[in-house]
Amino acid sequence: MGRPPALDMWRRGVAIGLGTDGVSTLGTLDLFRVAMLVRIGQQHIYATPVHNRNGVSAREPLEMAIVGGARAMGTGEHTGGLEVGKRADVVLLATDGPDAAGYASETVFLYECASGRDVHTVLVDGRVVVKDREVLTADTAEIRMRARARQNELSKVLQ
Repeated sequence: MGRPPALDMWRRGVAIGLGTDGVSTLGTLDLFRVAMLVRIGQQHIYATPVHNRNGVSAREPLEMAIVGGARAMGTGEHTGGLEVGKRADVVLLATDGPDAAGYASETVFLYECASGRDVHTVLVDGRVVVKDREVLTADTAEIRMRARARQNELSKVLQ
């Protein structure tokens, strides 16, 4: 509870990963947005009170999600980076959307503005699971139907 010292722990080498436990808490499953929320929150804790507008780099929260997530799950030797010997887990983003238009650099767009809606292609262990924004390995209509039904069940219990 209170203000999490995530940035301080990250900078000291603690294995911190970012995630979400569902849309009921922060309203998103989008890890890009979670990373941005971490950046804003940690900026407020570490930098804004002392008038340091650059106290949290744009890169650090995304590294927490990718590299830190792999370390926190104990899979850092297999995941968390594009390196020889690691799984080929790759997320490709489209940079031709309106959000990306304002950025001179794709890297800055990635750290500053990207979101799940920019995801174009995803490979997991070298296998394409999302292509042209379409999930190839799951019946998304079925998942949506089951999620709506479950949400209705839960809503009735909570009333």
